[in-house]
Amino acid sequence: MAIIVICLGLALFIKSLVKEGQPLPALVWKKQLAVIVSIIGYTFLIQLIGFPFSTFVLMVFLFGMLFEGNHKWLKTILAAAVTAFAAWLVFSVGCQVPFPSPLIFRS
Repeated sequence: MAIIVICLGLALFIKSLVKEGQPLPALVWKKQLAVIVSIIGYTFLIQLIGFPFSTFVLMVFLFGMLFEGNHKWLKTILAAAVTAFAAWLVFSVGCQVPFPSPLIFRS
């Protein structure tokens, strides 16, 4: 299956090099880099404060970059809380994935 996906990806890439068209606009690397760094930070934070809290922190950061306008932070915190709770419900309760206890709660 992976070989099929790789072949299709290469075919699309080669097709995009040959096809004439408008050039793509320049990427704003600042947001992409912030997302990558936040996900790397999440891997360390999850060990320190645990799955639900670190997921909440990550979602606050990501939704904070996404939402705009009135009540931005209210929407951000609400969406992050709902997402973190849903993730905890699915993985910890539903699938019974064992997460290690956070470092701050270990004696």
